[in-house]
Amino acid sequence: MAAASEFDTVAKKICKAIYPSQKPSKLPDYHPIITSKYPKFLQYEILIPRYKLSFQPWITWQISTDAIKSPVSPDWWKKGYNKIKHERDTNFEQANLENAILATCGLLTGILYFYDAHFRTNRPEIDISQTPKFLSPKDYNQPGWESAKIIWKYTLLK
Repeated sequence: MAAASEFDTVAKKICKAIYPSQKPSKLPDYHPIITSKYPKFLQYEILIPRYKLSFQPWITWQISTDAIKSPVSPDWWKKGYNKIKHERDTNFEQANLENAILATCGLLTGILYFYDAHFRTNRPEIDISQTPKFLSPKDYNQPGWESAKIIWKYTLLK
């Protein structure tokens, strides 16, 4: 619950950095804004190296091609977070480890892109002792975030 809720806040900040005049308020509204600047946001991968696990928490997030249907949110968001948030008593089984990991990986992805959106030209140095140890962004070995001042190296897909 906390990770998904925090992503909601981070996503609003990413959208505001991209288009300051727009005021999106829910997950379907964030998709076109975030993917307009970061088309490969949905493909970003977070690893749990210790267990050789890999997650792409946003890979199934889509805009519906049918004007009547709403956008397709990832299951961990739609069935996990939203069902638990609104009907916790009848959807308790959705409060599971898989949904918790995907929400946490979704939040980390959002934080990385938030960092890019807000500090593109003047990035502060990242202290390695403050970076995640359990989760790790996948390094796609593309030019971008590697610099002498950034100790924790990762590359965003753009």
